[in-house]
Amino acid sequence: MFFFTTLGFKEYVTSPITFDHLLNFMVFPIQYNLPGVFEGGTYPHVNGSLWTLPIECSLYIFLPILVMFRLLTKRMAALSLLVFISISIYSSLYLNISDANRGAFIFKAVQTWSLLHYGLFFFIGSFSYIYRKEIPLSGALAILLAIAMYIAKGTTSQAAVLYLTVSYITIFIAIGIPQVFSLKKIGDLSYGTYIFAWPVQKAVITAFTLTNPVAVVIFALPLTLVLAYGSWKYVERPMLNLKRKFVSRSSGAVGSDAPPASF
Repeated sequence: MFFFTTLGFKEYVTSPITFDHLLNFMVFPIQYNLPGVFEGGTYPHVNGSLWTLPIECSLYIFLPILVMFRLLTKRMAALSLLVFISISIYSSLYLNISDANRGAFIFKAVQTWSLLHYGLFFFIGSFSYIYRKEIPLSGALAILLAIAMYIAKGTTSQAAVLYLTVSYITIFIAIGIPQVFSLKKIGDLSYGTYIFAWPVQKAVITAFTLTNPVAVVIFALPLTLVLAYGSWKYVERPMLNLKRKFVSRSSGAVGSDAPPASF
């Protein structure tokens, strides 16, 4: 991003903002800007998409806790979802937690409202996965839920219908619709696309002074996919393989201490 800064090289690399941006791998918090880069636009952030990472990581912290206390059962998944819904309703009605009043920071850079609001989607998705054999994937049901969301607009049930409908339709589109083509042979480009799409689009807009959204997509999409592939091949896949080796060794160590089957 140095090519897009209005500052000199020394001023750019010695800026504390540049150093803070390098610490984004720690997630809490995210530094969105770089000194002199993409300034003057409506969204000067170098990568505004990263706002989801602190929330996601906060929610992922719950998973090992659930595993530790053996709560990843169907019954406990349903109970956990009900408890989280109850906390959200209580916070909204009695603590006045809302988009306008986001409440205290639960984690650094993650306020109460963000954790509860997006956490509901997280818990609904987790619940849906655990109960995936019982929940039908139906286009008709997706349409009915979309109609229900439209009807519920402006009513007291709007929020509940919104969470349910958006969650179901997202899952249905992701796995319920037959694939026209598959990218499995190429690799999983989803995370790399998420990471690189914003800065690539900003770079294309700045470099070629583009204002037409279609032109931006035409220029930015191929480069984004190339970078996403590089991320998958040289970062994500090696780390996943390393994780599998670690899990395999850990399982083997546990298994070696286990008593023989005849016992």
